[in-house]
Amino acid sequence: MSANWSRNLFTDNKKLTVINFFGGPGCGKSTTAAELFARMKKGGYKVELIHEVAKDLIWEEAHHIFGEQDYIFALQHRLIRRLTRHDIDYAVVDCSILLGLFYYPWDFPPSFKQFVEDVFDSYDNINIFLDRSPDIEYVQAGRNETPEQALAKDNEMLDYFATNKGRIDLWRTRAGQDASETCYRIVQQHVKPSVSA
Repeated sequence: MSANWSRNLFTDNKKLTVINFFGGPGCGKSTTAAELFARMKKGGYKVELIHEVAKDLIWEEAHHIFGEQDYIFALQHRLIRRLTRHDIDYAVVDCSILLGLFYYPWDFPPSFKQFVEDVFDSYDNINIFLDRSPDIEYVQAGRNETPEQALAKDNEMLDYFATNKGRIDLWRTRAGQDASETCYRIVQQHVKPSVSA
């Protein structure tokens, strides 16, 4: 092992503001995240865009791995956490690490849910739920869920956030034409927490 190797502390996570998009499949998370990232980059923010690991697995036709949400969570989290070692203030993610809570198998231990929530809470988060626009057609390509299943995921997430109101702040906006501009205004209003070095 290199003498210069060091692990970044878990407390370093709070230095990174993670902009999480929520909503079931096909609601516009990836498009809105990409548009927001471009807008923030042009606005001078130190920001990176984190892609969705699950989408990679779909394109690779590795559907069997979807039962291994612990593995998917670890891969998705690593893409975010590595940024804490660098001079990056924001990470825009179209697949929050919290989304694993809506897909993990029934036989996982309860401690998995608690662990995911603890890791999620270790970051400074801006959470945005995208309400579906009737103008956006559901595209099946690259997704495992039917339109009905996607709507059910929307409702499952909204129920979760209602149950966790007070612990998790949630913004909502309708997906579509003006969504990224609304999200940009949300980011501008956000006050990053003071973190001791």
